[in-house]
Amino acid sequence: MIAVAPDEGTVVDDDTFDFLQRRYESLTDAQRAPITEIATQAMRASLSFHTKGYRTLRRYEIMRGLVCLAEVGITDEVLCPILETILGDVVYFSNVTVGHAVGSLDWTRAAEFARLISLHSVA
Repeated sequence: MIAVAPDEGTVVDDDTFDFLQRRYESLTDAQRAPITEIATQAMRASLSFHTKGYRTLRRYEIMRGLVCLAEVGITDEVLCPILETILGDVVYFSNVTVGHAVGSLDWTRAAEFARLISLHSVA
């Protein structure tokens, strides 16, 4: 199910968020490009997960998952099955982009998203 106003959860402490920010900044431009595209798609669906000024658990977990996947290479072939596990087959609807699906995750689903990606990236 695609949420239109996902629950952000609590605020994440600065040290935790800063560590993730450093990981993101260590990515190459090529590794960041898919994250930027996914973020743009989410913004078009009015489901932003930008973290500037919004250090919530939802945004942290989405970015944690995307950074982890960027470190090993993001592909729709990896993201869509993970998103399908969480959201169902709605991720394959023609009017739903990957960014729309990612942006719709509430904080609990975002944590599951990051967990599944971390399992995939070590496999």
